[in-house]
Amino acid sequence: SSTFGGKKGRDCGMKVICTASARGVGGRSFSTILEKYFASYILKKYNLDVMSQAKPRLKLKTNCEKVKTRLTANNVVPFNVEYMMDGKDVSGSINRKDFEEAAVPVLEAILQPIKQAMAASGKSAADFKTIELVGGTTRIPCVKRALSKFLGQELSYHCDADESCAKGLVLQAAMLSASFRTRSYQVEDISPHPIEVSWGPVNKSPNAGDRAVVFVKNNPVPSVKAITYPDRVKDFQLTVKYADPSVPTPLIGQYIIKGFPKKIEGEKVKVKVFLKMSINGTVEVKSAQCIELFPEEAAPAPADTPKKMEEEPKEESKKEDNGDKADKPSEKKEQSKPKPAEKKKQRKKRTDLFVESKNLSLPVKVARKLAELEQQMNNTDRIVAETAALRNDLEAYILEIRGKIREELKSYVAKDISDSFLEQLQYQEDWLYDEGYDAPMDTLRGKFQELKKVGDPIFLRKQEYERGKELVEQLKVRCGQYRQLASSGDKKYAHIEKKELDSILLKCKETDTWATNAAVLIGNTPHHQDPPVKCAEIIAKENDLSTFSHQILSKPVPKKEEKKEEAKKEEEAKKDEAKADMETEDTGAANVD
Repeated sequence: SSTFGGKKGRDCGMKVICTASARGVGGRSFSTILEKYFASYILKKYNLDVMSQAKPRLKLKTNCEKVKTRLTANNVVPFNVEYMMDGKDVSGSINRKDFEEAAVPVLEAILQPIKQAMAASGKSAADFKTIELVGGTTRIPCVKRALSKFLGQELSYHCDADESCAKGLVLQAAMLSASFRTRSYQVEDISPHPIEVSWGPVNKSPNAGDRAVVFVKNNPVPSVKAITYPDRVKDFQLTVKYADPSVPTPLIGQYIIKGFPKKIEGEKVKVKVFLKMSINGTVEVKSAQCIELFPEEAAPAPADTPKKMEEEPKEESKKEDNGDKADKPSEKKEQSKPKPAEKKKQRKKRTDLFVESKNLSLPVKVARKLAELEQQMNNTDRIVAETAALRNDLEAYILEIRGKIREELKSYVAKDISDSFLEQLQYQEDWLYDEGYDAPMDTLRGKFQELKKVGDPIFLRKQEYERGKELVEQLKVRCGQYRQLASSGDKKYAHIEKKELDSILLKCKETDTWATNAAVLIGNTPHHQDPPVKCAEIIAKENDLSTFSHQILSKPVPKKEEKKEEAKKEEEAKKDEAKADMETEDTGAANVD
């Protein structure tokens, strides 16, 4: 419960005047009422103590949350839970009247922080123009009535009961952050708990009286406070904690103030410690200073002054000897009045001290042991999750392949293998729902592998036959494409020699013949046997044909100079052949002669 004040105009904003809360009172309190009600009901009617075991207690808690939500809009709500405990189902109901009677103590507890906030702010409900309620519990009818009756006015429900707090936190974070640009809206917040500081020797408990509340309850934030210690001698320790006994872990931090100058060790000096409460409500010892006091040295007097001061007493003594007696009483009066002592001016010297924050974390051995324990729990959770996933995969595999063996895979498995495999599937299913439910991962993995040794080859055989036919047809089409390119006579292939083009035609003929034979073999082989030609062989044949044909058809056209050189080489080769023929003729004629 919080009380707010607002600003109007361009520089609008909000000021938190005070806040109050009741720890342990909220929506969960109403759920607890329902849990106790139905736990007692189930114990009487079904003789089941659902609160004695964790699993039934969790079921009860989950269903009571649903009942609480439905009671908001219904006068009577049924309660039904299957397999609540010991395999028994339970059912019952509760009406809104009984629920509201049981919730009277909680409603009274809800009003307490409102009373505290009103008293702390010094205001009454009539001073507020609008009272807005947020929180999912404010939807409960009895809560609405109790609050409206206590405050004496109609309440507002314009904000979303569940999302408003989260949205407000996000907007406040954006306003505090330098990374986001928001509209100008100032929020003046307060600290909900008082914070006290205690001091004493280092690593020792402070005395009962050495403590003081520095930040009071509803202290504005941000805020800086200073504590002055006039009689510090050596290093000392500060302990900052919440002064509210309702806070479960009150300790905020411990700080050691040290670094005193060596020349003043053992002497009492003044120390000033500064504590800062940030805009986020966090408290820390910001800095500390040692303040030394020194007497200020007097300025040296002029040279004539001592002579005059020496002469003045002589003149006064003469007057005393020659003067009248009437003057003596006046002199005595003047002498009897002491002159006020002049205050000596002092000079301050400030020295920054070192503030050391003590490590409040767990000891290294304890932290390491807890980390190992956490890792063990993570591993256990991971194994449980993987085991559950493997169990579900095994169940899904059994159900899937059993249905397919009887229908689409029927022709791809022999009758005797099919019958034995179906029996194995049924046995594994029965085992899984009985002994196998709590079986470890290794056992489940072994059972899964046994089934896949039989089932996976059947799936693979079906894929080989179906895809093999498609690949054979695709190979025959590819043969026709390369045959057409090699025999087309296209100009872009004119530079390729005829014998190379003929080699492509021959390769296509051989591959097409192989594809025709493969199609015949695949078609004549019973499907429950492995296919004689695998898909990998067909793909290899197609790749071989494509590589061979592409190397020839992709040859570049030779340049003009290369053509000339080739022409010269051809002419020279012809001349050489002609000479050789002439020499052969001459040799033959000589032999005839």
